[in-house]
Amino acid sequence: MALSLAAGQAAPSKEDWRRLGVDPLPPAKDDREFAYGVWRTLSWLLGVREDSPVHTSWHRAAGIEPERPHLYVPRRSGWEPDAAWHAADRACRDQAETDALRYWQHVRSRLDAAATASDVTAG
Repeated sequence: MALSLAAGQAAPSKEDWRRLGVDPLPPAKDDREFAYGVWRTLSWLLGVREDSPVHTSWHRAAGIEPERPHLYVPRRSGWEPDAAWHAADRACRDQAETDALRYWQHVRSRLDAAATASDVTAG
C-alpha cells in the first residue's frame, strides 16, 4: 500500500490482497511523502534496499552526505526558505517519486507475472 501511494499509483487490487491472504485496509495517512518514508523504512528492514532511510550520526561520522542536504542548513531566527531551497526540495521530492515508481513497476510486473503463471497452471 505504501509503495503504491508513494509511486502515485492505484492501491493494490482486491485480487492482490486475496493472493497475500490479508484483508485490505485503507492507508493510515494519505500523504505521498509519508508513504515514501514508510516504504523506504520497510524495504530497508526487509533487506530489499541497502541504504538506510535515516541519516544518522554514523553516516555523518563516515562523511556520507544526507539525501536531502538542504534540510540540514542551519536556520537563523527569521530565516525563510528561498527559491533555491524550494528548488532543492522539489528536486528531492521528484527523485523520491521517480524512485518509488521504478520499484512499483518492478513489483507490479512480478505480481502480474505470478498471477499469469498461476492462471496457466490452474487452468
